Amino acid sequence: MRQIWPLAAASLAATCVLLLWLPYAHEAGRDWRGFARLDPGQRGERVPARVVIVVFPSTVDPKQHEARVAAINETWGGDPRVRLGVLGEGLFARPDALRNRHAGNSELIKWAVNRSLELWPDVDWWMKADDLTYVVVPNLLGYLASRRPGQVQLLGRRLQMANKGDIFCSGGAGYVLSRAAVDRLLESWCLGGGWLREQGGDIALANCLSSKNASYIADTRDGGTEERFHAYGPQRLISGQVDKWYKDYTPWYSIPAGPACCSARTVTFHYVEHGEARAIHSMLSDRERFLAASDDELLARWPKRAPELSGYSTKPHKNDPMWDFLLRRMVVG
Repeated sequence: MRQIWPLAAASLAATCVLLLWLPYAHEAGRDWRGFARLDPGQRGERVPARVVIVVFPSTVDPKQHEARVAAINETWGGDPRVRLGVLGEGLFARPDALRNRHAGNSELIKWAVNRSLELWPDVDWWMKADDLTYVVVPNLLGYLASRRPGQVQLLGRRLQMANKGDIFCSGGAGYVLSRAAVDRLLESWCLGGGWLREQGGDIALANCLSSKNASYIADTRDGGTEERFHAYGPQRLISGQVDKWYKDYTPWYSIPAGPACCSARTVTFHYVEHGEARAIHSMLSDRERFLAASDDELLARWPKRAPELSGYSTKPHKNDPMWDFLLRRMVVG
Protein backbone atom coordinates (compact mmCIF):
# COMPACT_ATOMS: atom_id res chain seq x y z
CA MET A 1 0.00 0.00 0.00
CA ARG A 2 2.87 2.41 0.80
CA GLN A 3 4.30 1.84 -2.69
CA ILE A 4 0.94 2.44 -4.39
CA TRP A 5 0.16 5.81 -2.82
CA PRO A 6 3.09 7.72 -4.42
CA LEU A 7 2.11 6.31 -7.84
CA ALA A 8 -1.53 7.25 -7.36
CA ALA A 9 -0.61 10.73 -6.22
CA ALA A 10 1.64 11.25 -9.22
CA SER A 11 -1.07 10.01 -11.58
CA LEU A 12 -3.64 12.34 -9.99
CA ALA A 13 -1.28 15.30 -10.28
CA ALA A 14 -0.63 14.55 -13.96
CA THR A 15 -4.36 14.30 -14.62
CA CYS A 16 -4.97 17.67 -12.97
CA VAL A 17 -2.24 19.31 -15.04
CA LEU A 18 -3.73 17.82 -18.21
CA LEU A 19 -7.23 19.04 -17.34
CA LEU A 20 -5.92 22.52 -16.63
CA TRP A 21 -3.98 22.59 -19.93
CA LEU A 22 -6.71 21.23 -22.23
CA PRO A 23 -8.65 24.51 -22.62
CA TYR A 24 -5.46 26.14 -23.91
CA ALA A 25 -4.21 23.27 -26.05
CA HIS A 26 -5.52 24.71 -29.32
CA GLU A 27 -4.04 28.13 -28.63
CA ALA A 28 -0.70 26.59 -27.69
CA GLY A 29 -0.65 24.65 -30.92
CA ARG A 30 -1.29 27.80 -32.91
CA ASP A 31 1.29 29.96 -31.10
CA TRP A 32 4.30 28.74 -33.14
CA ARG A 33 6.94 30.70 -31.27
CA GLY A 34 8.92 27.47 -31.08
CA PHE A 35 10.42 26.31 -34.37
CA ALA A 36 8.91 22.81 -34.35
CA ARG A 37 5.60 21.55 -33.05
CA LEU A 38 3.27 18.58 -33.22
CA ASP A 39 1.23 18.46 -36.38
CA PRO A 40 -1.92 16.30 -36.05
CA GLY A 41 -2.07 16.06 -39.82
CA GLN A 42 1.29 14.28 -39.86
CA ARG A 43 0.53 11.52 -37.34
CA GLY A 44 2.31 13.29 -34.52
CA GLU A 45 5.59 13.82 -36.37
CA ARG A 46 7.45 16.97 -35.48
CA VAL A 47 7.54 19.27 -38.48
CA PRO A 48 9.31 22.60 -38.98
CA ALA A 49 7.28 25.76 -38.60
CA ARG A 50 8.37 27.37 -41.81
CA VAL A 51 5.80 29.43 -43.65
CA VAL A 52 3.89 32.62 -42.87
CA ILE A 53 1.10 33.66 -45.25
CA VAL A 54 -0.35 37.16 -44.94
CA VAL A 55 -3.65 37.76 -46.73
CA PHE A 56 -4.20 41.27 -48.12
CA PRO A 57 -7.51 42.70 -49.34
CA SER A 58 -7.84 42.39 -53.10
CA THR A 59 -6.70 45.56 -54.88
CA VAL A 60 -8.96 44.99 -57.92
CA ASP A 61 -12.14 43.79 -56.20
CA PRO A 62 -12.12 44.77 -52.51
CA LYS A 63 -15.77 43.94 -51.79
CA GLN A 64 -16.74 40.88 -49.73
CA HIS A 65 -13.47 40.82 -47.82
CA GLU A 66 -15.08 39.44 -44.65
CA ALA A 67 -16.86 36.62 -46.51
CA ARG A 68 -13.63 35.67 -48.26
CA VAL A 69 -11.63 35.59 -45.04
CA ALA A 70 -14.29 33.38 -43.46
CA ALA A 71 -13.97 30.95 -46.40
CA ILE A 72 -10.17 30.98 -46.16
CA ASN A 73 -10.34 30.13 -42.47
CA GLU A 74 -12.73 27.27 -43.24
CA THR A 75 -10.62 25.88 -46.09
CA TRP A 76 -6.92 26.20 -46.82
CA GLY A 77 -6.20 28.72 -44.04
CA GLY A 78 -7.09 26.10 -41.45
CA ASP A 79 -4.01 23.98 -42.26
CA PRO A 80 -1.96 23.92 -39.03
CA ARG A 81 1.35 23.72 -40.89
CA VAL A 82 1.31 27.40 -41.86
CA ARG A 83 0.86 30.60 -39.90
CA LEU A 84 -1.91 32.74 -41.35
CA GLY A 85 -2.26 36.48 -40.87
CA VAL A 86 -4.97 38.75 -42.28
CA LEU A 87 -3.97 42.33 -42.89
CA GLY A 88 -6.09 44.64 -40.76
CA GLU A 89 -7.17 41.98 -38.27
CA GLY A 90 -5.91 40.65 -34.95
CA LEU A 91 -2.12 40.45 -34.77
CA PHE A 92 -1.95 42.25 -38.14
CA ALA A 93 -4.15 45.23 -37.25
CA ARG A 94 -2.78 48.18 -39.19
CA PRO A 95 -0.84 50.85 -37.31
CA ASP A 96 -2.47 54.27 -37.34
CA ALA A 97 0.06 55.68 -39.82
CA LEU A 98 -0.93 53.05 -42.44
CA ARG A 99 -4.60 52.66 -41.60
CA ASN A 100 -5.94 54.26 -44.79
CA ARG A 101 -3.25 53.20 -47.25
CA HIS A 102 -4.04 51.30 -50.45
CA ALA A 103 -3.56 47.51 -50.07
CA GLY A 104 -0.79 47.67 -52.68
CA ASN A 105 1.17 50.31 -50.77
CA SER A 106 4.90 49.56 -50.52
CA GLU A 107 5.14 50.68 -46.89
CA LEU A 108 2.21 48.46 -45.96
CA ILE A 109 3.87 45.38 -47.46
CA LYS A 110 7.10 46.23 -45.66
CA TRP A 111 5.22 46.61 -42.38
CA ALA A 112 3.52 43.21 -42.84
CA VAL A 113 6.89 41.54 -43.43
CA ASN A 114 8.37 43.18 -40.33
CA ARG A 115 5.34 42.28 -38.26
CA SER A 116 5.62 38.64 -39.31
CA LEU A 117 9.23 38.48 -38.14
CA GLU A 118 8.31 40.07 -34.82
CA LEU A 119 5.74 37.32 -34.24
CA TRP A 120 7.68 34.40 -35.72
CA PRO A 121 11.40 35.22 -35.94
CA ASP A 122 12.38 31.75 -37.18
CA VAL A 123 10.28 31.85 -40.36
CA ASP A 124 11.90 30.40 -43.49
CA TRP A 125 9.40 31.62 -46.08
CA TRP A 126 7.04 34.60 -46.23
CA MET A 127 4.09 34.57 -48.61
CA LYS A 128 1.80 37.37 -49.71
CA ALA A 129 -1.64 36.41 -51.02
CA ASP A 130 -4.90 38.28 -51.35
CA ASP A 131 -8.39 37.36 -50.25
CA LEU A 132 -9.23 35.98 -53.72
CA THR A 133 -6.24 33.60 -53.68
CA TYR A 134 -6.79 29.88 -53.10
CA VAL A 135 -3.61 28.21 -51.78
CA VAL A 136 -3.11 24.45 -52.05
CA VAL A 137 -1.04 24.32 -48.85
CA PRO A 138 0.33 20.76 -49.18
CA ASN A 139 1.65 21.59 -52.65
CA LEU A 140 3.11 24.88 -51.42
CA LEU A 141 4.98 23.07 -48.65
CA GLY A 142 6.11 20.32 -51.00
CA TYR A 143 7.46 22.84 -53.49
CA LEU A 144 9.25 24.89 -50.85
CA ALA A 145 10.86 21.73 -49.49
CA SER A 146 12.78 21.56 -52.77
CA ARG A 147 14.08 25.14 -52.41
CA ARG A 148 16.66 26.71 -50.10
CA PRO A 149 15.47 29.54 -47.84
CA GLY A 150 19.09 30.68 -47.41
CA GLN A 151 19.20 31.75 -51.06
CA VAL A 152 17.64 35.00 -52.24
CA GLN A 153 14.50 33.91 -54.08
CA LEU A 154 11.18 35.39 -55.17
CA LEU A 155 8.80 32.62 -56.19
CA GLY A 156 5.48 33.10 -57.95
CA ARG A 157 3.89 33.78 -61.35
CA ARG A 158 6.42 35.85 -63.28
CA LEU A 159 5.12 38.76 -65.31
CA GLN A 160 6.78 41.58 -67.20
CA MET A 161 5.34 45.02 -67.80
CA ALA A 162 4.77 45.94 -71.43
CA ASN A 163 7.70 47.00 -73.63
CA LYS A 164 10.27 45.00 -71.65
CA GLY A 165 9.47 46.83 -68.44
CA ASP A 166 9.75 45.71 -64.85
CA ILE A 167 9.71 41.99 -64.06
CA PHE A 168 7.72 41.03 -60.99
CA CYS A 169 5.42 38.36 -59.55
CA SER A 170 1.64 38.57 -59.65
CA GLY A 171 0.29 39.62 -56.28
CA GLY A 172 -3.02 37.89 -56.90
CA ALA A 173 -1.37 34.57 -57.71
CA GLY A 174 0.55 34.92 -54.47
CA TYR A 175 4.32 35.08 -54.19
CA VAL A 176 6.84 33.72 -51.72
CA LEU A 177 9.99 35.32 -50.38
CA SER A 178 12.79 33.19 -49.01
CA ARG A 179 14.22 34.21 -45.63
CA ALA A 180 17.37 35.42 -47.37
CA ALA A 181 15.23 37.61 -49.64
CA VAL A 182 13.33 38.98 -46.65
CA ASP A 183 16.58 39.86 -44.89
CA ARG A 184 17.95 41.57 -48.00
CA LEU A 185 14.77 43.58 -48.47
CA LEU A 186 14.75 44.77 -44.89
CA GLU A 187 18.36 45.90 -45.17
CA SER A 188 17.45 48.40 -47.90
CA TRP A 189 13.79 48.38 -48.88
CA CYS A 190 13.16 50.27 -52.13
CA LEU A 191 9.75 51.83 -51.70
CA GLY A 192 9.74 53.38 -55.14
CA GLY A 193 8.09 56.66 -55.96
CA GLY A 194 4.67 57.82 -57.13
CA TRP A 195 2.43 54.93 -58.20
CA LEU A 196 5.00 52.29 -57.25
CA ARG A 197 5.09 53.56 -53.68
CA GLU A 198 1.35 54.08 -53.29
CA GLN A 199 -0.14 51.11 -55.20
CA GLY A 200 2.58 49.13 -56.98
CA GLY A 201 4.27 47.55 -53.99
CA ASP A 202 4.59 44.11 -55.60
CA ILE A 203 6.59 45.62 -58.47
CA ALA A 204 8.65 47.83 -56.16
CA LEU A 205 9.49 44.77 -54.06
CA ALA A 206 10.72 42.82 -57.08
CA ASN A 207 12.79 45.80 -58.19
CA CYS A 208 14.49 45.83 -54.82
CA LEU A 209 15.68 42.27 -55.23
CA SER A 210 16.98 42.42 -58.76
CA SER A 211 17.60 44.48 -61.82
CA LYS A 212 15.51 43.89 -64.94
CA ASN A 213 17.35 40.65 -65.68
CA ALA A 214 15.30 39.24 -62.77
CA SER A 215 18.19 37.15 -61.45
CA TYR A 216 16.33 36.37 -58.23
CA ILE A 217 12.87 35.82 -59.71
CA ALA A 218 12.74 32.08 -60.28
CA ASP A 219 10.97 30.21 -63.06
CA THR A 220 8.54 28.23 -60.90
CA ARG A 221 7.01 26.18 -63.70
CA ASP A 222 6.80 22.44 -63.18
CA GLY A 223 9.14 20.72 -65.63
CA GLY A 224 9.78 24.08 -67.25
CA THR A 225 6.35 24.13 -68.91
CA GLU A 226 3.38 24.04 -66.49
CA GLU A 227 2.70 26.92 -64.11
CA ARG A 228 2.37 26.32 -60.38
CA PHE A 229 1.15 29.81 -59.41
CA HIS A 230 -1.90 31.14 -61.26
CA ALA A 231 -3.44 34.57 -61.69
CA TYR A 232 -6.82 33.06 -62.69
CA GLY A 233 -9.15 30.33 -61.51
CA PRO A 234 -9.07 26.78 -62.90
CA GLN A 235 -11.94 27.12 -65.38
CA ARG A 236 -10.53 30.16 -67.19
CA LEU A 237 -7.06 28.68 -67.31
CA ILE A 238 -8.10 25.31 -68.69
CA SER A 239 -10.52 26.85 -71.21
CA GLY A 240 -7.84 29.36 -72.28
CA GLN A 241 -10.05 32.37 -71.48
CA VAL A 242 -7.30 34.59 -70.13
CA ASP A 243 -7.07 38.31 -70.86
CA LYS A 244 -4.83 39.85 -73.52
CA TRP A 245 -2.81 41.74 -70.91
CA TYR A 246 -1.90 38.43 -69.26
CA LYS A 247 -0.51 37.12 -72.54
CA ASP A 248 1.30 40.39 -73.19
CA TYR A 249 2.84 40.26 -69.72
CA THR A 250 4.19 36.75 -70.42
CA PRO A 251 6.68 37.42 -73.24
CA TRP A 252 8.88 34.36 -72.65
CA TYR A 253 6.48 31.68 -73.90
CA SER A 254 2.92 31.09 -75.09
CA ILE A 255 0.30 30.37 -72.44
CA PRO A 256 -1.20 26.94 -73.16
CA ALA A 257 -4.86 26.06 -72.68
CA GLY A 258 -6.23 22.72 -71.58
CA PRO A 259 -4.66 20.59 -68.84
CA ALA A 260 -1.17 21.71 -69.93
CA CYS A 261 -1.99 25.15 -68.54
CA CYS A 262 -1.37 24.04 -65.00
CA SER A 263 0.94 21.83 -63.00
CA ALA A 264 -0.61 18.75 -61.40
CA ARG A 265 0.98 20.13 -58.24
CA THR A 266 -0.54 23.58 -58.62
CA VAL A 267 0.12 25.87 -55.65
CA THR A 268 -2.41 28.69 -56.16
CA PHE A 269 -5.43 29.87 -58.11
CA HIS A 270 -6.71 33.45 -58.17
CA TYR A 271 -10.04 35.23 -58.57
CA VAL A 272 -11.51 32.46 -56.41
CA GLU A 273 -14.53 33.94 -54.64
CA HIS A 274 -15.69 32.50 -51.30
CA GLY A 275 -18.22 30.08 -52.79
CA GLU A 276 -15.75 28.82 -55.35
CA ALA A 277 -13.07 28.41 -52.65
CA ARG A 278 -15.36 26.10 -50.71
CA ALA A 279 -16.21 24.12 -53.86
CA ILE A 280 -12.56 23.64 -54.84
CA HIS A 281 -11.63 22.68 -51.31
CA SER A 282 -14.45 20.14 -51.08
CA MET A 283 -13.44 18.49 -54.33
CA LEU A 284 -9.75 18.31 -53.49
CA SER A 285 -10.48 17.01 -49.99
CA ASP A 286 -13.08 14.35 -50.88
CA ARG A 287 -12.31 13.17 -54.38
CA GLU A 288 -13.88 9.75 -54.13
CA ARG A 289 -17.28 11.24 -53.43
CA PHE A 290 -17.06 13.73 -56.28
CA LEU A 291 -15.60 11.21 -58.76
CA ALA A 292 -18.77 9.20 -58.27
CA ALA A 293 -20.97 12.27 -58.88
CA SER A 294 -22.68 13.07 -62.16
CA ASP A 295 -21.98 16.25 -64.12
CA ASP A 296 -25.30 17.64 -62.90
CA GLU A 297 -24.26 17.01 -59.31
CA LEU A 298 -20.88 18.66 -59.89
CA LEU A 299 -22.53 21.70 -61.44
CA ALA A 300 -24.96 21.90 -58.53
CA ARG A 301 -22.02 22.05 -56.12
CA TRP A 302 -20.29 24.87 -58.04
CA PRO A 303 -21.46 28.47 -57.48
CA LYS A 304 -23.36 29.94 -60.40
CA ARG A 305 -23.29 33.71 -59.88
CA ALA A 306 -22.15 36.57 -57.68
CA PRO A 307 -21.57 36.98 -54.83
CA GLU A 308 -20.27 33.39 -54.51
CA LEU A 309 -18.62 33.40 -57.94
CA SER A 310 -16.14 36.11 -58.84
CA GLY A 311 -16.88 38.50 -61.67
CA TYR A 312 -13.46 37.49 -63.03
CA SER A 313 -14.40 33.78 -63.07
CA THR A 314 -16.32 31.77 -65.66
CA LYS A 315 -18.89 29.08 -64.97
CA PRO A 316 -18.06 25.47 -65.80
CA HIS A 317 -20.34 23.35 -67.97
CA LYS A 318 -21.21 19.69 -68.43
CA ASN A 319 -18.22 17.58 -69.44
CA ASP A 320 -15.97 20.50 -68.51
CA PRO A 321 -12.30 19.41 -68.56
CA MET A 322 -11.91 21.30 -65.29
CA TRP A 323 -13.62 18.42 -63.47
CA ASP A 324 -11.02 15.97 -64.74
CA PHE A 325 -8.19 18.29 -63.79
CA LEU A 326 -9.38 18.88 -60.23
CA LEU A 327 -10.53 15.33 -59.51
CA ARG A 328 -8.05 13.19 -61.44
CA ARG A 329 -5.00 15.07 -62.60
CA MET A 330 -4.22 17.28 -59.63
CA VAL A 331 -1.94 15.81 -56.98
CA VAL A 332 -2.31 17.20 -53.47
CA GLY A 333 0.59 16.61 -51.13
